[in-house]
Amino acid sequence: MRPMLVVVADFSTARFYRLPTDSRRLRLLEVLHNPAARTHEHELVSGRQGRVYSRAVGHPQALAGRTPAKRVASERFAGAVARRIGGRCALQRNEDVVLVAGGRLLGLVDRKLPATVQHRLVATVPRDLSHLTEAALAREVLPLRRGRSLSA
Repeated sequence: MRPMLVVVADFSTARFYRLPTDSRRLRLLEVLHNPAARTHEHELVSGRQGRVYSRAVGHPQALAGRTPAKRVASERFAGAVARRIGGRCALQRNEDVVLVAGGRLLGLVDRKLPATVQHRLVATVPRDLSHLTEAALAREVLPLRRGRSLSA
């Protein structure tokens, strides 16, 4: 058995744990926060979008952004989580990785993971377990060490 890096994330927080080989307890390494996840869309943009007068239409039209600011913030946070996983994997070369997040965030982080981390990814758990305590989370993640999957 190898030690595991367990990453538990939702759109506002990502917690990084280490599960040593000889232990059944998770050790908190680091917490990343995304303050934009708990703010309203209008607080993330500077003001009203610009307007332009279109002669073809005959009235002003708004120049709205194509991607909402909250989605951009979520994608940046997912990229930061993926980069941090890659950095930790570069430091600890014998560690397996378990990624636990809700479905949408899991897809964003998984897509942005470096190729060097993809082969060390033991399991991805598409469930939001960020509300669990460390002891309860350890009970959920320990079966993955022996190659079994979590129940849905």
